[in-house]
Formats: sequence, C-alpha cells, structure tokens
Amino acid sequence: MKILITGGSGFLGSALRQALPQHQWAVFSRQARPEAGWFNQLQQAVSWQPELIINLAGESLFSHRWTAKRWQAIEESRIGLTQELFRLCQQQPPKRLISGSAIGFYGEGGEQLLTEHSAAGSDQSSLLCQQWEQAALQFRQLGTEVCCVRTGLVMSAKGGALQPLLPLFKLGMGGPLGLGKHYWSWISLADWLAAMRFLIEQPELKPAYNFTAPEPLQQKEFARILGQALKRPSFLPTPSPALYLSMGADRAKLLLCSQRVLPQALLEQGFRFQHPSWQLGVYSALARE
Repeated sequence: MKILITGGSGFLGSALRQALPQHQWAVFSRQARPEAGWFNQLQQAVSWQPELIINLAGESLFSHRWTAKRWQAIEESRIGLTQELFRLCQQQPPKRLISGSAIGFYGEGGEQLLTEHSAAGSDQSSLLCQQWEQAALQFRQLGTEVCCVRTGLVMSAKGGALQPLLPLFKLGMGGPLGLGKHYWSWISLADWLAAMRFLIEQPELKPAYNFTAPEPLQQKEFARILGQALKRPSFLPTPSPALYLSMGADRAKLLLCSQRVLPQALLEQGFRFQHPSWQLGVYSALARE
C-alpha cells in the first residue's frame, strides 16, 4: 500500500515505518529540508497519490513553555497543516485518513471512565484536539474514510512520555506528582504499533479510537511499579507548586490531569493488547525496542 505519513521522522512515525516495511512510504516532516519550505514538500508528497494518509505531525507540547508564540506554532503544526493537507488532496483524495489526536480531547475526567463516546472537555488542550479532529473530518467531504486516533501516554525508553521521567527514577527521585491520585492512561509502544497495524488492516473504521491500555492507573501506582522495575525508591513526591514553577501552569496541568480512558472501540473490534496492565507493560517499555 502507498502510505503518506506526516510527522514521519518523529518518534512514533519512525517506529511505525520500521514496523511495517511491507508498505511503500512517503514521509513528510516539517523539520526535514527546511530550505525547501514545508508547503512545497507537502504538495510534492500529496502528488504521489497515496491510498492512505497517516497524519501524525505536531509540535511537542512539553518541549517549551506555552507562550503565545509557542501556542501558535502548536496549533499551526496540527490544525493548520491538516487544513492545508485537505486543500491539497481535493483533486486526488486518499481512500483513508488516520489522523492523530490525543486523550487530551476529554479534558479533566477525575475518576470517571472515559470512552470514545464521552463528551469533549473545555480546556485549552481539549479545544486543540477538537479543532484538530474537525480539520481531519473535512476529508469526508471528499469521500475519504476518516478516523481519529486519541493517543495516551506512550511508554518507551526511546521516546514518548517515559523517556524524560527515567533519569529521575533512576536517581531514586521519581514518585507521586502532587497527591498522585490522578489517573494516567498509557500505552506501550509495542501496543501502539500493533493497534496502528490493526487499523490499517480493518475493512471498516470507527470515527475515533482511544490508543490506551485497558487498565489506566493512578499516577502514584504508576510510579511505584516503575520504581520497583528499576529497583529504585519511588516514594519521593513532587508537590504541585514545584511542577507549576518548573514547567509553567499549562504543561504542569497536563501531567496532573486525571484521565481514566478505556480503548472501547479497539476492544469491540477484537484487538488484543500485549500489555493490558502496567505490571506487564513496564518491562517492555524499559526494553531497547
């Protein structure tokens, strides 16, 4: 199959291409060959006439504080790029679009179980996800089948949410964030890749999929199990005010937000997780995939 992947040089995009070498890939990255201009590169990639577009492009939410300029770049790299992709595909639309999103779509959920049918949130990151998904859904006007993948915290030693946490835990300084009672919804890299392969092979797609393991857990329990796997103490808490000071309020809220998300759509279609629980997933996450 001919697949165009945006964000194809990033952590997830690179891993996906390596996991599925049987397909023909065209890679678009806003960081690659900046002298050529990202619009011209995108136009060239679309002219290849892919059957499937996997849209994963997006600036990191955690790499910098959310200044007005930074937030504009975050929006442009997701919403703006997807809108431009839609415009370029009008003459020769793909059969399918699998577009990135995040469980931030749901906002603060407390202890409530969240599925693909749950209502969207109203905070800044939730609105970003909603607008990103709306930009992708425009492709339905072209006859393209569209689904949005709402990814949780991807766990791998090579990247994702776990990588920046590991140095602290290895020093014995990892532990609960705030009270640690908020829920983290995570997925191992192996299961994320398997779920993407599963969607590519499905004859029909649902409108949205939560890419999270079926057993979300409280952050303090996540820290305990990770510390145990690393044979390091993991009881030292990081008070919420310290996170706000070091990261800025917006980014700190992402780590303190409680989202107890279930992958209902994947399970209903028969997908089976290799790592449904963090007890099983932690050793895969720490392995050098």
